[in-house]
Amino acid sequence: MTGNSSSTKLDNATLSLFESVSTSVIVSVIYMIVTAINLVGNGLSMWLLVFRTWPKSPSIIFMINLTLTDLALGAALPFQIAYQLQGYNWNLGPNMCSVLTLVFYTNMYCSILTMMAIGIDRYLGIVRPMLFRQTRKRKSIAVFSCFLMWGIVLSVLWPLMTTDLTFDIPELGITTCFDVLKKDMLPSMFAWAAFLFSVFLLFLLPFCVTIFCYVSVIHKLSTDSKTAQKERAIRLAATVLLVFILCFAPNNILLLAHTILRIFYKKSLYMAYKLTLCFSCLNSCLDPFIYYFASKEFRQKLREIMNMHSLSSMDSMKMEPLFSVSHTLQRILMSYSVDTARLVDEISHGAYSLVFTSATCRRLSTFDSAEAKKGLRFEVVPSWFKETLEKGLFKAPHEYAVETARQKALEVARRMPFKHLKTPDIVIGADTIVSVDGLILEKPVDKHDAYRMLSSLSGKEHSVVTGVAIVLCHENENEEVAYQLIDFYEETKVKFADLSEDMLWEYINSGEPMDCVSEKLNLDSGQRVCFHTCSEFRTFPELFSRRAVCDVCKLIFIFISEKCVSVCARDKAGGYGIQALGGMLVEYVHGDFLNVVGFPLNHFCKQLDLIYNRCTSSLEQESASDPLGHSVTQPPSIVAQPPPNLSAQCSSSAKHNSSPSPRPNSPSANQTHHGHDGHSFSPVHKVKRKGSESEVGDSSGTLVNSLSKHTDDSGAALRDSENTTLPLIASRGQVTQLSGMEHEDSGPKKEELQRITDLMDGFKASKALFTASKLCVFDLLHSRPGLDAAQMAQEIKASAKGTERLLEACVSLGLLKSEERTCQKPVYENTDLAKRFLRSDAPYSLHGYIQHCDNTVWPLFSHLESAVREGTHQHERAFGKKSNDVFQDNYYKSQEIKLRFLNAMHSIARVTGKDVATAFDLSTYKTACDVGGCTGAMAYEFTKAHPGLSVTVFDLPAVVEMNQHFHPLHEDNRVSFVAGDFFKDELPKADLYILARILHDWPDEKVHMLLSKIAQTCTPGCGLLLSEIFLDEDRGGPSRGLLQALSMGQGKQRSAADYSRLLKSHGFITAHVRHMSDNFLDAMLCVKVTHITLDDTK
Repeated sequence: MTGNSSSTKLDNATLSLFESVSTSVIVSVIYMIVTAINLVGNGLSMWLLVFRTWPKSPSIIFMINLTLTDLALGAALPFQIAYQLQGYNWNLGPNMCSVLTLVFYTNMYCSILTMMAIGIDRYLGIVRPMLFRQTRKRKSIAVFSCFLMWGIVLSVLWPLMTTDLTFDIPELGITTCFDVLKKDMLPSMFAWAAFLFSVFLLFLLPFCVTIFCYVSVIHKLSTDSKTAQKERAIRLAATVLLVFILCFAPNNILLLAHTILRIFYKKSLYMAYKLTLCFSCLNSCLDPFIYYFASKEFRQKLREIMNMHSLSSMDSMKMEPLFSVSHTLQRILMSYSVDTARLVDEISHGAYSLVFTSATCRRLSTFDSAEAKKGLRFEVVPSWFKETLEKGLFKAPHEYAVETARQKALEVARRMPFKHLKTPDIVIGADTIVSVDGLILEKPVDKHDAYRMLSSLSGKEHSVVTGVAIVLCHENENEEVAYQLIDFYEETKVKFADLSEDMLWEYINSGEPMDCVSEKLNLDSGQRVCFHTCSEFRTFPELFSRRAVCDVCKLIFIFISEKCVSVCARDKAGGYGIQALGGMLVEYVHGDFLNVVGFPLNHFCKQLDLIYNRCTSSLEQESASDPLGHSVTQPPSIVAQPPPNLSAQCSSSAKHNSSPSPRPNSPSANQTHHGHDGHSFSPVHKVKRKGSESEVGDSSGTLVNSLSKHTDDSGAALRDSENTTLPLIASRGQVTQLSGMEHEDSGPKKEELQRITDLMDGFKASKALFTASKLCVFDLLHSRPGLDAAQMAQEIKASAKGTERLLEACVSLGLLKSEERTCQKPVYENTDLAKRFLRSDAPYSLHGYIQHCDNTVWPLFSHLESAVREGTHQHERAFGKKSNDVFQDNYYKSQEIKLRFLNAMHSIARVTGKDVATAFDLSTYKTACDVGGCTGAMAYEFTKAHPGLSVTVFDLPAVVEMNQHFHPLHEDNRVSFVAGDFFKDELPKADLYILARILHDWPDEKVHMLLSKIAQTCTPGCGLLLSEIFLDEDRGGPSRGLLQALSMGQGKQRSAADYSRLLKSHGFITAHVRHMSDNFLDAMLCVKVTHITLDDTK
């Protein structure tokens, strides 16, 4: 027998433990179970993580390290099992005992440190996403951290290798291995200090850090808006925290207590220590389930390996119900090229990340069928976009649906690299509406609302329109993301039978319009029947003999038979579900049936074919000559830059932009049953803008530097936006040339002449608007609608002939509408556009800004030639006086002129403020300072959008004195005003500084002076929200910003990248960028950091 013997008699409790056969067997059985689960679970996890997971992100590297430590324990446990089954008798020698002990405890403490690293990574990603954002994405940091963990643990535990850990017990005739401690094991104070330090370094410190990180994560997720995904994340975080505490805390605490009691007080906690040691080993077999198999992607890879998702051909033939889409998908792919089928196959095998932004059950069931039978796998990340678009601003219902789908898809595409730390390849957004008699019907809120909708559909043909947006994301080598967007819509005509009152109420009382619809889905055992935000799989084994509820999709699954599930959903636009009881109300359907169900799969697959396979090198060459063109004809268009792997399949794909999607007040460019496809680039953090977000519509308002509250008096003109065109592929794939590259002898084209004519006549339309506004035509027709030209002339004290011409011109511009009454002259009324924006008392009135354009901007642009020749401001030529600073020169000494200017700034801030205030999540900020905030209109929008935010408006004393003229009806005490000059006076302290329409009007030295002052006031973590017109990277648009620059003096317009570099030079990094093409202004959110190197500012 080897080992160190001791004359000291062991206590009876320790001896009884060594003599107990039952205890030895029980502990051995536990170790056997742990070893089996450990080796199988972690072995499979290691194989998937190493050989089946790309790219190797930092979180994946940490998980590989955790799996490695768990496998090391699994390899050591068989020796521990043999040792205990032999009655705690170690016969492999002291060296092997030291090796086993070192491996055992190295696993424990490397696991603790790795779990701490994972906890820190999750804490930074969720609670402090802006902190060390770039560092967290570096793989080298994760690899270095793993090596550092192993180095620290091995260096601390290495004395175990140099110490004989065996101990002879003559009473029992056995030699123990690290079960009985010798008295001289910690002979000195230095040894004790080293022991306590190791306990602190390897357990206490990481234990506290891990608890802090996960508690913070849970608190952050629980205080934010609740979604099923967040609720599931909270449950997972709580589970990880609970497992961590239960597995490691008892054993390490008892180890310290047992060591102290055994050496100094000759008492023992050995029994409790051995039991808690078993609990610490349980961690190694629980890790795969709480870290790996809880991940949707991990489960998908496992299912793919085990072929759980495949169906036999016989089963496929049996499972073709009326609402199945797999047969449709297969037929479509057979009719397309081989490349499209290969594309879908590669998507199905996880080569590309496909993200769906809708949790609507109808749509998910459509995609689930495709996923189950074709393997078209996807992930659901619900969009946070609030569907609050004003329907009245859209000329056609499909424009509303397309724009909503665009916003959903873009929000998710921009959020995922930042919040999820991964970039998807394809993001799909969709929105379905029902339109009848020009009204848009969405989902009913109660029975009476359902009755209103269904009765309006009774006996009528209505349209079901689904707008779809496809965003292709391309992450470059420098981790910058470029986006390309294609959108289209599908319209299906549905005719309702004449419905009696009894039938209407019988259907409504069934509960289907508001709450539940019973849908039959034929599925195989083990196949997923719900794919939702929390990524749980509901399979038939789970559903057997019980009722399962999905909180996210509001689905109720009830097991009916081996292959049938009843589904309850609440997601019916128009108040009916055609795939269920609502189908009995339908007389006929013209068009895509699945479009009525929720998603036009046929059109979607055709679009994939157009995107990736119908590209020609000739188109690429032609498009290269006109990189900023925008098509104005019918669909579809070609995306410029597919994801990297897809680009290899379409090497000659076109590199040009295509038509933008419909915007409010834009004319329809679509035909019935065809989709209008657009393409835009939308930068987020670390995103390069590759093209222009085009403006749609006959004309767009152009804001000049009079938008700044601290500017020279400047002007603006309403000009048509640039709208050149490009070649595109039409709906059947034919090449249509629209770039104006025809031969010169072909004669002028009508579209070209119309374009030039519109530009030449644009100033006339502007002046007609200015004059009608100045004469209060729109206010008068609001109070007395139905006046004829003579009556109007009398009211405005103008000639009857001139008034009639002005009214007719306003009708042609869509500002007024006329109606001819019997035996009477035409009478006039305001259009919805005039009611909303041109009345002086309208909530979003632009009347004040229109007056400013007429009185100030128009004279400035009258001297544009001089401004171009001299490169200077033309204020002196236009008004006979110089203007160096608003409110501080003679021109603005008139109280009336000051009030007129403030009224202009107030009106434009009211219109733009809401979009700017809601562009980003500002929940982390409590106080804000609107620098140059003028009347406070934008500040009030910020407090409306963010209840926890208070805003201080900082502007010149003359401005603050007059703000009482613009206070809202219901004042908000969270908005306060402070007078001062932001170049001379100290700025108020705040968490967030707002610069809206300020920087563009000042020369570089003034801009740097202001930013330096803000940077000095800010502490790390403070935000700066910049709102300006962002030019395209190639300065080819938008036209409103470039036209504004024509009348500017020393200031200049910049691109988003220019502003980002400018702010970075003052210590601010760009977190988000929003290009709001449906608003006058864009927005950028930046965060103050502690230090930026010189290389970072280049």
